[in-house]
Amino acid sequence: MPYPELLLTTAGALHFLQIPSTSHLARRMLKLSPDLAKLTPINGRIVRIFVAATSLLILGLGLTVVCYAKDVASTPLGRTLSTLLAVFWSARVAAQIWLHPVWPRDAQGRFWYFALLGVYLTLAFSYAGASLC
Repeated sequence: MPYPELLLTTAGALHFLQIPSTSHLARRMLKLSPDLAKLTPINGRIVRIFVAATSLLILGLGLTVVCYAKDVASTPLGRTLSTLLAVFWSARVAAQIWLHPVWPRDAQGRFWYFALLGVYLTLAFSYAGASLC
């Protein structure tokens, strides 16, 4: 497997870590449910819809990249998609860094903070590397 395809396959597969890690963090460590309960019913449903839609989009893009890594690596449309995903995941890295001051400081919180940062950095660099090859 050529280098850009390997980067893309790795990055696409990493999309699938996003959903379970976010679900675990939101429910257990960050205790999001009590905060959602404070919202009006319509606002709570809107937040849940946004989370579901975002999750579906991230999973769909990951599956697409894994299944069509060769096309993503070798076509102008694919390289454009790689560039867009590099920018998207770089923004997610920036958001993770921005969250650091308010992120839980216990051992579990530190572990998840840096684990997610590592995943997002790997995604950003993999897509950037693939789009530049």
